[in-house]
Amino acid sequence: NMIVVLEKIEYEEIEKIRKSLSKLAYKNMIKPFFFSEWFISSSSDVFPVEWKDIKENHIVVYGEDITERIVVKRENLRIYLERECKQNYINFQQALLFEKDTIFALSGSIKNLSLILKDIDTLTEEKIEEPEYFEKIKRIEEGKEKIKKQELNEIIKKHFDFLSKVIKLIDKGE
Repeated sequence: NMIVVLEKIEYEEIEKIRKSLSKLAYKNMIKPFFFSEWFISSSSDVFPVEWKDIKENHIVVYGEDITERIVVKRENLRIYLERECKQNYINFQQALLFEKDTIFALSGSIKNLSLILKDIDTLTEEKIEEPEYFEKIKRIEEGKEKIKKQELNEIIKKHFDFLSKVIKLIDKGE
């Protein structure tokens, strides 16, 4: 991704850029984002994970490094992660009710949760290890391993417990 910071963003500027940049960006798989400094500074509360990642991993190609002025508040990060985990919990329940393939439902929840565990580790300042069943479900989904219904039910129970534990950690901000 590439961020271009402009004083203000107007349709005419985007249209000019689109005509000259779209083929080059598509060819080189570059996804440019155009932001004003105001937009960046007012977005760290609604995109705390993204701005935290940008602050920690960016490279300035040209101009001033404005990432130093981005403030990602711990509480905004906590709220975002709590929402993501609770949404995962809700989606998992719904998938178990309506998805015929229980492994698919479980795998989707695990994949989503795996993506945000690093950020949860940062928030809680505690390494949250992925349970062993994460890898087992991955192998099952890939067709490398089989599972009996009783064992699958036990894993689903463990997953609900794990989701609840993570949500409670985030909710406490610990």
